[in-house]
Parts: sequence; C-alpha cells; structure tokens
Amino acid sequence: TPEPGTKARRQQQRMAPKTTNLTIMFADISGSTSLYELLGDAAARHRIAVCLEQLTGVVIAHRGRVVKTNGDDMLCVFDDTISATLAACAMQESLIQGSEATEPVLVALSVRIGMHVGPAIQEKGDVFGDVVNLASRMVGQAKTGQIITTRLFVEQLPPMLQSATRLIDHTEVRGKRDAIDLFEVLW
Repeated sequence: TPEPGTKARRQQQRMAPKTTNLTIMFADISGSTSLYELLGDAAARHRIAVCLEQLTGVVIAHRGRVVKTNGDDMLCVFDDTISATLAACAMQESLIQGSEATEPVLVALSVRIGMHVGPAIQEKGDVFGDVVNLASRMVGQAKTGQIITTRLFVEQLPPMLQSATRLIDHTEVRGKRDAIDLFEVLW
C-alpha cells in the first residue's frame, strides 16, 4: 500500500505550474497617443492593429510567440536570447522600412523594446514571474527606437551579439532591491 499522503502529493505535483527558462520581450508602440489625436479613434486603432500584426510576423519568423497584446503593446516569449535579440532588431528595422514603403504619414510609429531572461511560470497560455516583471521594467526604461535589456541577458548572448550591446546605466528599478545594469542593443 502507498505511503499516507502520497496520492495527495502526486496530485499537487501535477497541478503545480511549470517553470521554464524563457526570454521575455515587451514591445511598446511609440507615437500612438499622437496618432489617436491626429487620425481619430477608428483610423488610429486600425493603424496600430496593422503595426502589431507586422511585429507579430517578425516575432513568429524568429521562432517566438506573442503571448498577448494590450492596446499598443505586446508581450512575447522566446526560447533563447539570440532569437529574441534578432527579432527585436528586425522589429525596429521593419517599422523603418514599412514607413518608407507607404504613403507619407503624419505620425511615424516606432517601438520601444525591453527584454530579460530567466525562469517563468507558463500557465493557460500566459507567463508570470519576476522575469516578466523585469522585462516590463526594461521597456519602461527604453526610449523610442531603443532595445533595453539586462546584464544577465547580455551574458547569455554569443560574443558577436554581445559586441552589439553597450552598458548605458546602473539604476534603481521599481520592485528590485538592488540597482540593475541597463544595456542597449545597438541595431
């Protein structure tokens, strides 16, 4: 006969959320507030939806997955830092190329990107954990057209991609005890 409590322990283990090492990316479209004022709600929302669709295509092409979008931002996951870095650069480039290919626009859309890597809980198609929170803080640190990440992220890149980053700040980040080194990915 099984040991008392074994069945309950096995059931609890099956129900525990799965933690996986993931690369988290937040992308936030800049210029959307001006767009709503200039074009009106329906036209601006359409333009942002088209932009998010374009960025989603870049994420998928780089073996990533869009977890969710919210207004003018998106949360994406990748299995590795290389794919996420290449996707982030391609996202920036796609918006520049996309704006050159279309008729002149009054407000150009661009994107701010923040990334981090670490253990994340995946549950019901969403992701949770400190890694998600810190990636969100990184996008908050980014300026229009910037890709901002952490030292841990950069250390997991191969030397060739590490050479395309630079330390830009050592700063306090809300919710973290210690200051964080901020790196910019030069695209």
